[in-house]
Amino acid sequence: MRQILKLLQHNERYVDGCFDLRFAPVEAAKHEAYGAFIEEMTRYRRKKNGIANVRAVYLLDNLRVFYWLFVSEGDGLVAEIESLKNTTNKKDRVQFAGYEALRLPRQGEEGSPWTWQFRADRYNRLEEEITEAVRLKDFETIRQWSYSLKRAPSFAGVRKQAYKLAKKAEAEWQRSASGAFPSGSFAMGWQGRFKEAKQVPLYKSQIRKHLDATSVGVNADG
Repeated sequence: MRQILKLLQHNERYVDGCFDLRFAPVEAAKHEAYGAFIEEMTRYRRKKNGIANVRAVYLLDNLRVFYWLFVSEGDGLVAEIESLKNTTNKKDRVQFAGYEALRLPRQGEEGSPWTWQFRADRYNRLEEEITEAVRLKDFETIRQWSYSLKRAPSFAGVRKQAYKLAKKAEAEWQRSASGAFPSGSFAMGWQGRFKEAKQVPLYKSQIRKHLDATSVGVNADG
């Protein structure tokens, strides 16, 4: 998710999708034709000549590969073949696992940095679930909800929404119940420094040994 935010800073277009791991050599060959795996000097020359550069992010989930191709300004094969979406359009925001990436103004900072937040549908569902649990005085669900929310990725947009949800939940508890809120005070923890993703080959001959992979959530950045 951090890698995606990094690439969003310099690329206004993208395309995303998913393919079975057994088709990785074919898909990677196509992305290679777009220029996703070229060296920096070649990228510099392409940019100078008005050709779009492509950066790839992959996520291996069991035997499926989710991908995002971020595309800079310019023409080229990727712009001719793919239906590119604009990263700043609300309806075309980059999404992942119930989150969406967007620019949000931050107090004390110039401009609007990229961040992640809950998608509207997921946020509304969380709000409905906790409101119902509070009204039913379902202590176990409230505690589980609070624990899950504390473990959400601590990006600025997510943090803002999480604290808003927690505040609403505590207010609803005070309105309809008595005593201390079951899960105690809400605070999101720090989830550590950025770590480079583990990588696996996508289009080399070694791909076959990964077809029996059973691990979930292994990243491969192109």
